[in-house]
Amino acid sequence: MTAPAPLYGTPASDAASHGPRLAQVAELMGLDLFGWQRQVADVGLERDEFGHYRYRTVGVSVGRQNGKTALASARIALELLAGRHVAYTAQDRNMARHKWEETVAMLRPAFGSRFEFERRANGNECLGLAGGTFRVVTPSREGARGLTLDLVIIDEAMAHSMDLVGALSPTMATRPDAQMWILSNAGTHKSEMLRHYRDLGRAGESPSLAWFEWAAAEEDDPADVEVWHRAIPTLAEKHGVTLEAVTDYHATMQPDLFDSEMLNRWPLDAADYALDINRWNTLVDLDAIHGDQLSIGVDIHPSRDCSSIAIASITSGRYFVE
Repeated sequence: MTAPAPLYGTPASDAASHGPRLAQVAELMGLDLFGWQRQVADVGLERDEFGHYRYRTVGVSVGRQNGKTALASARIALELLAGRHVAYTAQDRNMARHKWEETVAMLRPAFGSRFEFERRANGNECLGLAGGTFRVVTPSREGARGLTLDLVIIDEAMAHSMDLVGALSPTMATRPDAQMWILSNAGTHKSEMLRHYRDLGRAGESPSLAWFEWAAAEEDDPADVEVWHRAIPTLAEKHGVTLEAVTDYHATMQPDLFDSEMLNRWPLDAADYALDINRWNTLVDLDAIHGDQLSIGVDIHPSRDCSSIAIASITSGRYFVE
């Protein structure tokens, strides 16, 4: 099945890819991959001239309930079957353990006979399979210390700072075929790590990053069903997000939640501001009158297609900016 084109997506090349292998592993696990999952796998697992993964980092931003966990589980299985070492983390350790258990359950029917050990003690969760290991790591600077890893999965990346990358990247420094996969739906102004990779991916200038983002564009109408189909890659597909559900969410959800959770669109205040935009919005005063002494500022965008003019004064003992 063909996925809608992502809002941003690293294009495929004519390089060999392990994407078909991942699809085979997924099939053994009983997973029928969606078109968007196949696209990510085919491009993200392309090989270079030395036989290594072309991309050290693969980033995926897609709305809720579109199959991020299933894609991650198949990616983990592919690595384990090669006898390699995998770590998984999420927004906190409890959620990481929950996702670890979910993935182990998905692996068991197809590969349970190849399980070598399964440790579930809190803080020491680890599955051994075909010579590889799959463990939980705490999302902190100390969580992966001492490990050597071939694949790191960072789920719910919107919750993390760049400190987590600083902690996990050294675990793969000696592995020539290692990858970090970053998975999330849209973030907020606090999503430092996800915003960093989003900006790199959208720019398309990093040769080691494959980036995929299914989302509504900033100017899209959130009530437009065609926008829903572009932003939600499994909409109306078998086992995908249903049109009835999205229609209900649009009618009943707060608009900002519908934007972020379903249309995977970042809020307009998601960039870095010198001021707290939420605090700024509470200070609106429609009746204020400027004082006698005015300061005026003018800023014109380098493209010269927009400009801003601000006037400031002190009135009634307060600063007033218009």
